[in-house]
Amino acid sequence: LVEFSTETETDIPEAVYDSYVVEDASTESLPYSACEGRISAEFLYLYPPGIPMLVPGERISGVLIDCIEQLLKNDFSLYGPKRAADQYLQVIREN
Repeated sequence: LVEFSTETETDIPEAVYDSYVVEDASTESLPYSACEGRISAEFLYLYPPGIPMLVPGERISGVLIDCIEQLLKNDFSLYGPKRAADQYLQVIREN
């Protein structure tokens, strides 16, 4: 059984940059578990239904990381990241 938070205000990722800004940013790959607080540089989809959980330019929250871990634990499929099979996500490189 997958349990999700009912706190809609905290479940919505914070948009930090427009996606076109992220296209030119320097990035690095990190394991999902190390992405909290970082800015996504790529999409992350739960499929089906194919709706993005995360888009480029959004801050990755602890709530989202917990959700990702629950979904993977329950054999749901996540798509979008170049290294999805390795459970890595591209994030904007911090200076």
